[in-house]
This record gives sequence, C-alpha cells and structure tokens, in this order.
Amino acid sequence: MLIFSVIIAIVLVENVLGAINRGQYIELDNTKTEAYLCIEEDNCNVVYICKKRKEILFADELSDCYNRNEHTTMIFVPNNRDDPDDCDIKGYANIKSDKCYFTSDRSGDASYNQPIEFNRVRYYDRVVYQDPNSQTNVEMALTEYGWCTIARDNEDTTWIEKLPDDIQINQINIPGTHDSGTYAIGDTGFNFSLYPRRLWSHSRGKYL
Repeated sequence: MLIFSVIIAIVLVENVLGAINRGQYIELDNTKTEAYLCIEEDNCNVVYICKKRKEILFADELSDCYNRNEHTTMIFVPNNRDDPDDCDIKGYANIKSDKCYFTSDRSGDASYNQPIEFNRVRYYDRVVYQDPNSQTNVEMALTEYGWCTIARDNEDTTWIEKLPDDIQINQINIPGTHDSGTYAIGDTGFNFSLYPRRLWSHSRGKYL
C-alpha cells in the first residue's frame, strides 16, 4: 500500500496540470498539437517551445523551435538542452486569452485554439509587445498552453476594495513596524509626567 501511494505521489509531481516532465524537456499535453519546452544547456534565460520530437538511437531530438518570436534551426538533443523545471520559477500569471501561440507576438501557429481563462498558471517566460492593430501593449507569458495573453494581477494594490464595509479595524492585519505609532511620545521636550509613558510605550531602544 505504501509503495502504491509513493507511485501516485510521483505521478502527481511529474504531471502538473498539462505539463509532463520528461527529464530534459517538458511535454505540453494541454495543447492541440505537439508541443515541448526546453532550455539551452545551463541557460535558464532562453526557453524554447518546439513543435516536433523525433526518436533517434538511444535518445530523441526536438526541432522546429521558437524562442519568443524567433525561429531557430537548432536541433536539441540531450547534450545541448536542459529541463526548464531545473530553473527557478519565473512566476505565476492569470491567463485570459482567445487562443495561445507558438510565438510571443501571436504571428505563428496556434498551440491552443480556443478561449482559455485560468488563474495562477506557472509561466516560463514573459514579454510585452505592441499589438499592431490596436497599438496597445499586450502581456504574453509562455505557459503549458503555449504563449498566452495574461491579465495583469493587481491584487496587491486593490486588496482594500475586497474588505466588507462593516469590518472593524481590529479585524484587519495591517503590516507595520515596532513603535510605529509611539516613537514620538515624550519628544516634545522634557516633561516629568511623560517619562513613565515614554518608558513603557517603547518596545525597543532604537527605532526603525
């Protein structure tokens, strides 16, 4: 039973959402066509999405690959590629896209050909480009669906809008520093009656 549970745990780790880790590359099984992610050997800054995979003697190769909107003729074999999951997580994004693509400027083929909306999806690369039709900046992220339009996440700046109107101040956790509201007690000049308050109102001798 324990061995069976371990096997299930490994499967869950290796198959996260629509990305299957194959060792030195990631297979995207949410896309409508073949799609694979890899990086140049030891280079986490350059991530490729590839259209083709071919079995060769004791190995495989990835080809027809794109880095952002640039196509490369390079063929990736085990000794010149690495797994994107070996790199630090670039971040998470909210996808809100009509379709997703093999290129970051949406000029290539679609990798996912229908509207998609998901929150907090891991991304491997991210760019901003200007849409030639609307002349507006569009944020794109390379996800398990390909290059998708993402919605700007501004929750950190609008958190107070989500609080109910009848909430009490003592029910809100507000970040601050020690002595934020008491650092100036007794600093208006010497006054013997203020000394006890000054002594007991400070939690440390030095202020931030």
